[in-house]
Amino acid sequence: MLNLIPVSPRTVTAGQLHQSLTADGFEVTKRTVERDLIQLSESFGIFNDDSRLPHGWRWQKESPRLSLPGLTPEEALTLKLAEGHLNGLMPVSLLENIQPYFVQAEKVLQNPLLYKSYAKWLDKVKVVHPWQPMIPPEVDESVLAAIHRAMMEERQLELLYQSRADGNAQPRTVHPLGIVIRGYVAYLVCTIHPFTDVRLLAMHRMQAATVTEIAALIPHGFSLKEYADGGALGFSGFGMIQLQLKFKKTAGMHLLESPLVRDQIIVETEDAITLTANVIDNVQLRWWILGFGAQVEVLSPPHLREVIYNEISKAMAAYTTNHGSFI
Repeated sequence: MLNLIPVSPRTVTAGQLHQSLTADGFEVTKRTVERDLIQLSESFGIFNDDSRLPHGWRWQKESPRLSLPGLTPEEALTLKLAEGHLNGLMPVSLLENIQPYFVQAEKVLQNPLLYKSYAKWLDKVKVVHPWQPMIPPEVDESVLAAIHRAMMEERQLELLYQSRADGNAQPRTVHPLGIVIRGYVAYLVCTIHPFTDVRLLAMHRMQAATVTEIAALIPHGFSLKEYADGGALGFSGFGMIQLQLKFKKTAGMHLLESPLVRDQIIVETEDAITLTANVIDNVQLRWWILGFGAQVEVLSPPHLREVIYNEISKAMAAYTTNHGSFI
């Protein structure tokens, strides 16, 4: 029964729990379920939310999850390291869904008699992200709960969405297809009624979300994996290209250990590394190349070389125009 109770802000009524239990073959009355819930609330982090009708039971967010058998110290340590990796990366509202597991891991590692050496290990490991740290945008809890429900039940969503181009939030009816997380931002993959092309909507720009009783329309043959692997998360794709980059030796050495693609070709000389790879040309790729500055040169294709050249020229013009020429 404890496993059937959702985490805040979702709730479940005693009647719903009774139906689920009887469907699973338990011979129990609704009155017994109600009585057991009250007794269990004295020992576990569940409570009856009487702020809405009908009243419903929920787990408090900070309550450790049940785990039988309990976490081993190795599992607890792995969870704490994962917490350090995810903090500052995932949106807070998404990360809170697994916070109870981190709390449980912390309690395991704080056992001074059994796991003292494991707790010390946390002071000897530091997770450092290879990018400029930023604060993830907030996602409204009620919006997130509605999205999750719509996804599970494959129903349409009524959204109040504020795009970057429009200062006012606009109502939209969407057919949810999946959720993807790109860096700090979570996106809803969907189609927007009455159109059929797949779009990305940033979840932190959703001011309200309501699940309808109307079934969502899923495009025939749609695959979230294929959609993401096809470069959609680079925001816009310009097709496959054979990319050739010439790195200064120190800047390109990482490609020997972390390949751009599995079938890349690397040619080393005394002071340079030349990379040849078939990749999708998109905004993400161009940001990556520009991030190396003078440490890399685009050899081909010619159109991408021109794009990078123009971006660098605009950057140089911005510096010289605003602050005068450098000597």
